[in-house]
Amino acid sequence: MVQSGLRTNLVFGLFKLMYANRWQEGFGLICMLFCISFFHGLGAQPMQLETNRIPLLNGWTYSDHSGIGYTGYAAVPGSIHADLLANGQIPDPYYRDEINRLGWIDSTTWLYERMLTEHTGVAGDRQVDLVFEGLDTYADVYIDHELVLEARNMFCSWRVSLADYRQIDSLLIQIVFHPAVLLGEKASRKAPWTYPADSDPFPGKPSVFTRKAAYQFGWDFAPSVPGCGIWKSVYLETRSELVCSAAWLKTSRIHGDTAEVIVETTLVSDMAQSVDVEVNIGDYVTRRSLDIPAGETVIQIPLQIPHPRLWWPQHEGTPALYPVRMFATGTAGADSIAWLTGLRTIELDRSPDERGTPFRFIVNGQPVFMVGANWVPADMFPGRVQPETYRALLQSAHEAGFNMLRVWGGGIYESDIFYDLADSLGIMIWQDFMFANTMYPGDQQFLENVLMEATQQIERLRTHPSLALWCGNNEIDVAWKNWGWPETYGWTPDARAWMVTSYQALFNRMLPRLVGQLDSTTAYIHTSPLSNWGDPAELAHGDNHFWGVWHGEMALDSLQTRIPRFMSEYGMQSFPTWSSIQRFSRPEDWQMDSWVMQFHQRSYKGNGTITKYLKMEGEEVDAMDFRTWVEMGQQIQAKAYSMALQAHLGAQPFCMGSLLWQLNEPWPGASWSIIDYYGERKPAFDELKQFIAKWDQYRP
Repeated sequence: MVQSGLRTNLVFGLFKLMYANRWQEGFGLICMLFCISFFHGLGAQPMQLETNRIPLLNGWTYSDHSGIGYTGYAAVPGSIHADLLANGQIPDPYYRDEINRLGWIDSTTWLYERMLTEHTGVAGDRQVDLVFEGLDTYADVYIDHELVLEARNMFCSWRVSLADYRQIDSLLIQIVFHPAVLLGEKASRKAPWTYPADSDPFPGKPSVFTRKAAYQFGWDFAPSVPGCGIWKSVYLETRSELVCSAAWLKTSRIHGDTAEVIVETTLVSDMAQSVDVEVNIGDYVTRRSLDIPAGETVIQIPLQIPHPRLWWPQHEGTPALYPVRMFATGTAGADSIAWLTGLRTIELDRSPDERGTPFRFIVNGQPVFMVGANWVPADMFPGRVQPETYRALLQSAHEAGFNMLRVWGGGIYESDIFYDLADSLGIMIWQDFMFANTMYPGDQQFLENVLMEATQQIERLRTHPSLALWCGNNEIDVAWKNWGWPETYGWTPDARAWMVTSYQALFNRMLPRLVGQLDSTTAYIHTSPLSNWGDPAELAHGDNHFWGVWHGEMALDSLQTRIPRFMSEYGMQSFPTWSSIQRFSRPEDWQMDSWVMQFHQRSYKGNGTITKYLKMEGEEVDAMDFRTWVEMGQQIQAKAYSMALQAHLGAQPFCMGSLLWQLNEPWPGASWSIIDYYGERKPAFDELKQFIAKWDQYRP
């Protein structure tokens, strides 16, 4: 049993020690990274202190529901592919072209089960819930063969009350995972037209209709392995008659030497009662008494913090963090909750000026140039990504000098530890909602599913001082206007009207309304990019994804002339490091046009485009062996990124951001990353690190 109160009190004491030392000589940062690493889950995400969580991570087994005969012990969190691999039933999916022979996994129904034998050890008047933080994706949950939950969204958490079960220490939990490719295809039959999703190879484009990570269906840097499984934690949670939930602190204003903040929480009570609330923020304490009815009551406590230590992104100051603790004591029940936060204001300035429409972030009243990268999931099977992998990647981003990462909309809402690390390292987060590169349905069932997803994710992520922006989707608006979808897919006028209506319902109404209600201090844009790279005149307006280099096969020097107000994507491909190539291939594969190297190249442009750029830069490609070709391609990538960043920094204040595509990759292959799947840094990483070290030379 995990006694959350005991564990959190220990870590809270370390946070107080960190706060008392005021980050002197890096002491606070060391404490923070230790807490995040060792006590995973304790950070900006509020943790109930009076709530017991009993993890249910062991004792799970899996089997194919159709009787093929595959069975074994399951790791939670995890995935079916990872479990089959761990039990020796499939080869490494990333080795050579093995994924091509594993498609049967994605069309099979899988059963996960375990006996619930844990004894809660709590009084009978406390509530007990079974909590699933993430089920991927179409999952039916049974308790003692009774259907209790139908989960249909990878990005949602789920809670099942065990109040009706007399003996909860002898229950059978079963989860049936239905194939996403089949249920998504079934949903597609209801649509009278074809949706665009060019990277999805399955009939009916199931990724459009399935609330699941789009990259798992295939992308231009990722193979197609949809899979399924228990991809996040499972636990029993016990609670009293009074619970603090959805707690967070927002900084309303900073003026003079004072920060005006509002602490908000939802009190959930089984009955009407009187409640005393106490809030501790660092050394500051305030109290309030109130009467609440049964049900949910949202309370807001405004405070003024004198002499605040502000949270700043890297290069601008220290990312100072405050420990916050809230106590709620009622006539029936009590709860307390603790988390870390930072005091800062972040605004997105898009007010028209004499040169167009800017796109610049204002932190604590100061314009800040954003330098960084786009982030994609760190594995095709995100449930198996370990805290040390997040730590290595985020610390690498910090070491490179990055102060922003964009969480791309074709992946996942990341783990809590990702955002906790960003908070502690001074890395601001641009957060996409998980929609990318296709139109989406606008029917009531789909919108209600998204409503639950977005509500949960906004309430989870708004606690993080690193959160800088919510973005509705990746590249849908620019694609609608410029990629010729209506003509390609032969949409009728009615189809086009429905697509527009659905887009507006989701991205122009529902999501901005939710952000306004739940996270009013964080900006929202309906899409990225806001301008089209193919029209030079649009570079003066908003953010831009410049793909003239690579997709447009323009010369590298166009990166120095096609400069937007904010560059949120640009890239040049290369293969992984040579040591990484040796891990997923054999010597007979070491040719540019070998089947294996073509298979690990997912872009439609192919390996020939790397060769074209080598020739553009004057290289004698015909005389190169494969290893030289790989290494010279990496040098071209390094050159492209350093040329672009130098141009962007030099164009301040017209251009106020440069986010390359991409920091990392989810499997080993050709991509635009500067760190490959195995964590090896490409030459572009060191080139950028050395360049960004000269940051102060480029301040306007």
